[in-house]
Amino acid sequence: MSSGMSTPSSQATTLVGSPNLRATLDRENRATSLPSSAILEYYSSKASSAIFLYDLAREAGLGNVVRTLRGTESVQEHAVVFDIQSRAGAGLTLLGRISEGTSSAATKALTAYTTPSGLAQMQPVLGLFPQPSSGSRLVLQIPTITHWGEDLAILPTLANLTPFFSSIPENFSVLLSATPQEIIDFAAISYSISGSHVIHIFDQWSAGREVSNKKTSYQTVSAPSPTSGIHTEFTRAGYSFFEYVGPTDASDIIVILNGPLALAIKNILTIIPSLGVVIVKVLRPWDETNLRGVIPPSAQTIHVLDDVSSTTSSTPLYHDVLGAMASPSSKTTRISSVRLETKTLSQVLVSAQSLVGYLSSILPINWFAAPEIPARASKRIVFYSNPTSSLREVPSVASQLFVSNPNINAQLLQNVDAFSKPGGVAQSTLTIGSTKDGVDDTPIPFKNGQSSDTDALMILDSSLLKTHDVFSELKEGSPVLIVTTWGGEE
Repeated sequence: MSSGMSTPSSQATTLVGSPNLRATLDRENRATSLPSSAILEYYSSKASSAIFLYDLAREAGLGNVVRTLRGTESVQEHAVVFDIQSRAGAGLTLLGRISEGTSSAATKALTAYTTPSGLAQMQPVLGLFPQPSSGSRLVLQIPTITHWGEDLAILPTLANLTPFFSSIPENFSVLLSATPQEIIDFAAISYSISGSHVIHIFDQWSAGREVSNKKTSYQTVSAPSPTSGIHTEFTRAGYSFFEYVGPTDASDIIVILNGPLALAIKNILTIIPSLGVVIVKVLRPWDETNLRGVIPPSAQTIHVLDDVSSTTSSTPLYHDVLGAMASPSSKTTRISSVRLETKTLSQVLVSAQSLVGYLSSILPINWFAAPEIPARASKRIVFYSNPTSSLREVPSVASQLFVSNPNINAQLLQNVDAFSKPGGVAQSTLTIGSTKDGVDDTPIPFKNGQSSDTDALMILDSSLLKTHDVFSELKEGSPVLIVTTWGGEE
């Protein structure tokens, strides 16, 4: 699809505004097909005294669920929602509200939704926030989605937060989630912590908007107690601050913040010899002992990837890792700083082939031949449609045929290109696989294999054949369905 402005589209819109929304979210032992970001909004609505919804977050597709829940329930049940504009010093409103106390309900938090750009604007104010308590806490929900470049494509870059990561206030915890299940679990953890304010950074580029049949282990949000620290809540939920993936005798280790790129690197580890990856899921508090414990003793070089806007940007994650590994009890290991610029990020998140090529440039790998990159075990169906046409719901309806089957792993993701064609263009990607193959957490936009990866193509707006190259990723011999009023000669 040619690029205009790629706009995230929430797949929860078919339920928002209907009486079924709350019933679906409240269902016990649910296997809901709602996206993780909708469940995150549900948790924040239940556990907050008030929600401040910044305009940048609304543009990222958030806010519909919390507004709908507030409109259907009493004040005590769901939080009141305030729309607010992003600007310099935007955090002053939150500071004033926290200073007054968040709620008469002593265990409820104050929640704000904004993007990395909005959080960067709040940076000067966050250091002024008082020490948190169970009745006076701030939870910032930050979707990682940013418009970048001349075509305003969406990217999960955190480059705007580089200065903030260098000076995070001590009374803030920073969590990063990347899979649909992590987004749900970390959202619940955010409201169960009493010892700090919380910044939860989650993937809205892919995982947060993905419709799937993945279950959630959290049914309710636990009320925080004086002993509800982040270590306690993470252990209770079955997570650790750092996740190591790779061989036990790896010589090269990549350290990276949790996000779509970290998941993509996990996906191709098997084809790169002696490489492991440490994924940072809790940036603050920074647990140096935990980090040293997950890095294999065989590690010779640690490559720290910082998401930055330019080659001269600071590298906060590198300095965190350098400080942890400089302990007298640690053996000598080379620490290498790798600045991953936003332009490069946009290229390596396209496909496994481009990512392997990038990693080959920073790792001491001598390929005798180009590595064979295995394709996804799942099948990929791509729909192209007009967001304003009567056929726009076809991908969602089609996905329900598979999402409702317990023997199938199915995920649906939709993006809208607002400017390349009058009325816009919607691209919906549906992946289908067997549960026997396990859960594939690789971001849907990331293409595995070295060739085209679309197994079937559905064109619901025939006029796109004149304006867009919709066949470029289609496998040879794959079926194509075109919905059209054209005659046979056309």
